[in-house]
Amino acid sequence: MNQKSSWEEELIKYCRDFNIPIDYLSDILRDSKVNPMIRGKGFEFSTLVAFQNILRTDIWEVSKPNMNAQAMQHDVDILVKHIPSGKTISVECKLSKKDSFRISKTGEITAAVKCMRSRTLGQEIIEDRAPIMGVTVEQLNAHKDNYLTTDFDVVASSFGNAFYTTDKESGEYIWTPASSHQEVIEKILQNPNVDLKKAAFDYILVAKASDLSPSAGFYPCARKTCKHRDSCAFIPNYPVVKFDNRSGAPIKPWNSLRALEDVLLEVLSKK
Repeated sequence: MNQKSSWEEELIKYCRDFNIPIDYLSDILRDSKVNPMIRGKGFEFSTLVAFQNILRTDIWEVSKPNMNAQAMQHDVDILVKHIPSGKTISVECKLSKKDSFRISKTGEITAAVKCMRSRTLGQEIIEDRAPIMGVTVEQLNAHKDNYLTTDFDVVASSFGNAFYTTDKESGEYIWTPASSHQEVIEKILQNPNVDLKKAAFDYILVAKASDLSPSAGFYPCARKTCKHRDSCAFIPNYPVVKFDNRSGAPIKPWNSLRALEDVLLEVLSKK
């Protein structure tokens, strides 16, 4: 049985098992409520493959744990094991924010990453979890859908989603990069001779979670109820990515996959 027929049979079996009319599967997957979840989960596997293709298999073991997120335990999207030391690094996969790519009048190039909890914490969970997380109930109340920098080690984000918008009539997500931005996008991707859409999705950004909070010198906390805006240890819901307007390279704390191993080694040095 070849690979194609294998996944086709698995898909047919899935639809039968869960009573999904296969003739409408495409419509179901494109539904505006379903599509973001499918794309988010798809990005986790795209990142898994990208990491596996880049990292040496005699030094790094990259896997996707089969976990379900619980209120008191954060799930792991990707687990990277450093074989020589036995230490592990957790990676959180997040799509870039829809329609977030911007070029300002001064030439500043930015995008944003959608980095927030899928479940807002309830009051009972906040009171139970705050002491375990090392924060006060008041602090956690002010950041119910924010991640702490200790929830995972690395954030990986897809650049491609920054060029999607929602069609007002159909409600579908459509790829709509501005033609005036194409030269800059090609500079960032550093590969103008390939399909722009594919290249944008293949371009993955990585950053240490510890570098993405106000306490690390990142942007001040935007939460009005936060009393520690410059020393807050929570990651903002939409951390900004800046690109050098000359080279197109991401500016620290963000990195392209070319620097993936360096980022992982930096994380290991503090474990």
